[in-house]
Amino acid sequence: MTTAQIQAFRDAGLVALNHYAAVEFLAGGAVKTSALAVHLGTRAANVTGVVDALVKRGLVLRQPSRLDRRVVHLALSAAGEALAKILFPATP
Repeated sequence: MTTAQIQAFRDAGLVALNHYAAVEFLAGGAVKTSALAVHLGTRAANVTGVVDALVKRGLVLRQPSRLDRRVVHLALSAAGEALAKILFPATP
């Protein structure tokens, strides 16, 4: 990580590696909570705290599924997308 990336991470109020990994994964587009859990190597129930922290900071949005009310999709907000661009710039 560059100094600017580390500072952007800190400025967003993030400290845990799980937060970093979640933002990285969600940069690819909206996903179900269970998919994020698999990416983090845990169960969906354990992801709630990570997602809550990201939602509280305005970086992630919870979007109810139109097809199944039990399903919630997670997506980066505009602020989350801006952070992801800093943390994970496209490689040529």
